[in-house]
Amino acid sequence: MLNRHNIRVKVLQSLYAQQMQGEVSPVVAERYYTKMCQNGYKLYLYNLYFLQQIAQENLREYEIRQQKLLPTAEDKAFVPYLYQNPIMEFLRNNEGWKKLLKSELISHMIGSEQTKKFYKEFIASDYYQNTYSNGKIYPLKEHQYCLVSLYKMLIEHDDFRELLEDHFPTWEEDISLLYGAVKSTIREFPQNPLFYLNYKISEDILNDFGRSLLYQVINNEQKMQPLIAEKLQNWSEDRIATMDMLIIKMAICEFWFHASIPTKVTIDEYVVIGKEYSTAQSKRFLNGILDRLMRDEYQKGHIQKAGRGLVDTNPETSKQDATTEAADNQTTD
Repeated sequence: MLNRHNIRVKVLQSLYAQQMQGEVSPVVAERYYTKMCQNGYKLYLYNLYFLQQIAQENLREYEIRQQKLLPTAEDKAFVPYLYQNPIMEFLRNNEGWKKLLKSELISHMIGSEQTKKFYKEFIASDYYQNTYSNGKIYPLKEHQYCLVSLYKMLIEHDDFRELLEDHFPTWEEDISLLYGAVKSTIREFPQNPLFYLNYKISEDILNDFGRSLLYQVINNEQKMQPLIAEKLQNWSEDRIATMDMLIIKMAICEFWFHASIPTKVTIDEYVVIGKEYSTAQSKRFLNGILDRLMRDEYQKGHIQKAGRGLVDTNPETSKQDATTEAADNQTTD
């Protein structure tokens, strides 16, 4: 589910967490980074399973109504339409999905006391009351729309966001990808029984890009420090925000070691990250210093790019590469 932008953020946070403790331990930093990436996938599983458990509340209500000694006409007429949603049925009967929930401990994270409130709110909605539960036989697209509507209600609900915060403190960093992944999964059902593998983080992004970038920053600390100090025009090192300094080092390592990533893309990505996670002044500062570092290192022959990402010191001629990377970092709505 994660893309390069998210991986960069997780590498940055891993390095920052270690630096705040006073000493960077490569082993601990890697462990922290790996856990954050794994949590991104578990976050996706948790959200999808939460939908399944809300549908389960529909069955519980049906069973309670049927067990009444003196059921009303409304009780007798009640049909668990949400539970009978074919996508929910597909999930309940998918053995691989059930095993994954158990192995990732997702099935132990959600209880009826958490889902009941959201279930009641959704079945009271105009859409459910006036459309979905009217007894019509709907095509698959309507069943998909029902679950997308339910998930939209969830992801915008403050109480659900608090639950996510409890289990996944950094969940908001992945929200755009999360929302897109859950919606895409719903719309793909029931064609692919192994749907849950589509959003598992690929090893090349996890290791070849993310983990290697983490170690490159740690291992090249002494080499980069004087290089950065030389470019800090009118700035002293102790005035630079810790987050900005880490961002600069990550960008330098991308210049040096990641031949397929255009330099313009690297600069644009880290300027955006600085704007999101550092100070209000970071955007202008990072854009200037990274551009100077890139041009200088290119002239020295320290930057060697290959393929689509051939280096170009003219930002205007690298726009196409940057646009392509930006598209790769977006999730289809």
